[in-house]
Amino acid sequence: MNCSVNILFLVILSLGKLTVAEDNTSTKQATDWCERNCPKEDHIGCIHKNCYTLDSPCELAKIDENVILDTHNKLRNTFAKGEEKRQPSAGKAANMMYLNWDIYLEYLAACNLKPCAGMKHDQCHVTEKFSTAGQNLAWSSNKGDCAAQVPTMINNWYGEIVHIPQSEFDQIAEKYHKPEGKIIGHFTQVIWARTSHIGCAMARNKKECTFACNYGPSGNIRWGRIYEEGEPASKCPPGLLANYEFQALCGKKEPKQEPDSTLHSSQVQNHIVFLILPVTILFANM
Repeated sequence: MNCSVNILFLVILSLGKLTVAEDNTSTKQATDWCERNCPKEDHIGCIHKNCYTLDSPCELAKIDENVILDTHNKLRNTFAKGEEKRQPSAGKAANMMYLNWDIYLEYLAACNLKPCAGMKHDQCHVTEKFSTAGQNLAWSSNKGDCAAQVPTMINNWYGEIVHIPQSEFDQIAEKYHKPEGKIIGHFTQVIWARTSHIGCAMARNKKECTFACNYGPSGNIRWGRIYEEGEPASKCPPGLLANYEFQALCGKKEPKQEPDSTLHSSQVQNHIVFLILPVTILFANM
């Protein structure tokens, strides 16, 4: 005589890298980065796929977005208050935005680094939210901890402030242009008042560290105004007030973004999946 018993087994599957694909229940379809190609260059997210996995021998270094944001916002706050001693003629900034993190700018920064080819600007990294996006790059030798070099890299960008002659600062701030023979674009992007979001990534190999940050909306618009002069946070965009921590900046810290279908099947992370499987076991009576 035979009999059967239904038993539920708990099975744990480690899937390692799991790709977040389009969610059919979402009202927002996955972004096709190739539809955002620019007139002079294809979109970096169209050229490279799965950008959180870099080409060998590079890999993404783990960086702390809070360190990047705090370093930028402290510099912007100091400048907006008129406390930058290296440019005493700069005055105060009335409309300097507080920077928040953007995961799409971060992903596209990783796309820039994917080929493991060192520093090379790409010209097309716009997103649905930002029709213009700026970019800063930095490089250093690998001294064992690439992430620890991030604050120095950002401060070096800002340090280009000394390349602007004091007699020309007001003119450049009102109508952005580069002084002949001077590199100032990293600094001006760091303090560009209307820029509100940033996303960065870092590549490392045994020899070097390469850091990329994308900014939205873009700074360094030729003949654009870097900032408006006036009392700090006195000309914030409608509905925005001075930041609680950085009171010379406009806007508040936004809730952390969660990856959704617009990352176009590119957000990769580790997952453990628990499955409960019904199994029928047949017993035979001899």
